[in-house]
Amino acid sequence: MTTVTFHTTSTTPTSTTSTRKPHEEEFGEIVAGGERARPDYSVMHPLQAISGYTNYSPHEMTVVSEWRKALMHVYQLHGFTGIELRPVEYAQNLLQKGGMGKQIYGVSRLQDGGLTKLGLPFDRTVPLAIFIAQHVHELAFPYSRSDIGYAFRGEHASKARYRAFYQADIDVIDRKLNIKADALVLGTTVKTNRL
Repeated sequence: MTTVTFHTTSTTPTSTTSTRKPHEEEFGEIVAGGERARPDYSVMHPLQAISGYTNYSPHEMTVVSEWRKALMHVYQLHGFTGIELRPVEYAQNLLQKGGMGKQIYGVSRLQDGGLTKLGLPFDRTVPLAIFIAQHVHELAFPYSRSDIGYAFRGEHASKARYRAFYQADIDVIDRKLNIKADALVLGTTVKTNRL
């Protein structure tokens, strides 16, 4: 369950000139890079498994797809609307959660190792808050949403502890929440745990 305080701002462009190329504007602002040498991306065994990440075989992907479908069905029965959130956010926004800097992966360009201002989400909460802030005038509140997507953790992998994994979230968002929202989230979660 999430309570969101909404802030809206109006921005106007300050300049129409840029020293960056158009494709760099689309990719994201480069915060490091330039004339330095390209990083060495070579590894001893490029086909070996990568610790903390997994691939799904066709059979496993069938199971994952059925799991997602079953979850979404339960979520929809209880009034949760599915949304698909983008896979990257501005690192500045991801760091707002506090204390997560060491666990957030930054995004860089392989051609020159230039670090951008983008990062991979640690969980689904910050991307949700950004989505709500962007669409606050289009949504009816309380807004019940469901989201199943990847989360990334920049931490040491261990048994059953991955660096990238599917995370399923449901939230009720409103300016002021009540016990009904808690009951809805808990009741829906109990039903999905029985799948």
